[in-house]
Amino acid sequence: MTAEQLDCLLRTSLELWQSEATLQAVSEAPLQARLALPGNLHLTVREAGPDEGPFRWWLVWSASDADHAPAGGQAIRHKPCASTLGLLRSLRESLGVSAVSRVRIGTGAGRSMQ
Repeated sequence: MTAEQLDCLLRTSLELWQSEATLQAVSEAPLQARLALPGNLHLTVREAGPDEGPFRWWLVWSASDADHAPAGGQAIRHKPCASTLGLLRSLRESLGVSAVSRVRIGTGAGRSMQ
């Protein structure tokens, strides 16, 4: 995935979820994105390195103000994600966005079963 593709994926997802989070920056090397969350928190989406398998992505939360920042400026929490789908699910859950009903498409939709 390129930085442009990650940017598009995250911007589209945040818009679809009507989230208060804002995408601040996406960088190519290493591939990562930084999101600003309400309450002076930041969430970094980072591609896992080759030695971090089987994980593909990491979500890393950090505080941006002195009241919430841990000693030494370390991250508050790390969460691994094994796939891009897992990343989006974890990101949606982290932002407090509820899951929507699943749409089912097929022949005979709306017909009673006899």
